Amino acid sequence: MGKQRILFLIPPNDYLFRRLFEQIMNDALQRGHEIGVLKSTRAKWKEEDLAQFAGVRHTYGKALAESEGKPAGSRIGYHLGIIRAIREMKREVAKSLADFSPDLVLTPDSYDPILQVIHRSHPQLPLYYLQHSNIVSAHVGANRRSRLQNRLTGFLTGIRLNDTINTPPFGSKNLQYLMWAPRWTDNVVPGQYRIKQVPRILSEERIPFTGMKNEVPRLLVILNKRSFIGEKGWLVFAEFYKNAFAGSEYEVVFKAHPNDDIGFARSALSGFEVISGDIDLEEFDAVVGHWSTFVYEATLRGKAYLMANPGGKFDFRKFRLDDYPLMLNEAGDFETLFGKIRNKEIDVEELNRQFLTGHLGEGFGTSSDHLFQTILSGNE
Repeated sequence: MGKQRILFLIPPNDYLFRRLFEQIMNDALQRGHEIGVLKSTRAKWKEEDLAQFAGVRHTYGKALAESEGKPAGSRIGYHLGIIRAIREMKREVAKSLADFSPDLVLTPDSYDPILQVIHRSHPQLPLYYLQHSNIVSAHVGANRRSRLQNRLTGFLTGIRLNDTINTPPFGSKNLQYLMWAPRWTDNVVPGQYRIKQVPRILSEERIPFTGMKNEVPRLLVILNKRSFIGEKGWLVFAEFYKNAFAGSEYEVVFKAHPNDDIGFARSALSGFEVISGDIDLEEFDAVVGHWSTFVYEATLRGKAYLMANPGGKFDFRKFRLDDYPLMLNEAGDFETLFGKIRNKEIDVEELNRQFLTGHLGEGFGTSSDHLFQTILSGNE
């Protein structure tokens, strides 16, 4: 396979995948491929930072962002503004594709409307969605207003703006889905979509679990995002943790979600240390938390992660974590389970390895070989 021209789409919320895309872009350049970028005007990735990777760079969505951000005014005026913005977005895409002429497209967002625009104008151009983070198995589809807008824009422009996916990330027959492991495809019927397994690409090699480092174990407790779980649910977890660590010999540090009011957390967890912001995982011996994505970061960094589910009342299936091996259903479970870890009665390294392989895919690591073999072989 010779040199390929790969177009990277950069939608909003690029903080979720920027580090991964930087790594893939670097690898692509080292392999002799050419890179183009089509970036949403709402993405934070700066033009000067992208210049080191891509000689051909375009933006899209400025008019659409402005139209969606305007006061509602009359319904007719609002929708006419959206229609004009979609047509402008089509022109932006047409210019980008004409200037770069890609052989394939790589996107981190399976429902960016830009994908519809690209497919309608270039139906033979391969479109690849790359999983970059954990994904819930289901969510509520578009509301009535969004569905009506989709009908209107679909009829007048051929483009439906609003996400209608209820089995994320799947929803388009035009995409080829590159997923970490079979676990992330259990919400759709086999054969319903074009799916290939590409194990997660890491920025750093996994660190094995080697035991406790501090004579008095230091525990990091990850707190839920209050607006996500609701105040009532948040307080259920807080009470669970207080009971689990009451009179504990361990050094316990709570980490509040960066978007939450740390004052509220400190008040609810009076008597415990509560912090916010960045932390150094190397300072801690184990992590306790809920269904947070932090479970992957912690286990990749060689830590024991104990997952709390007070009373077994919370549904972890949605997050594909219902079979996690180190689960705490009662406050008293912590002392028992952590004691076994300290006494080496539980092989944490083996549990971490099995968990990560099952979720991140067989062969996960820092290499992007599998990714390039998959997208290039499919583009021959």
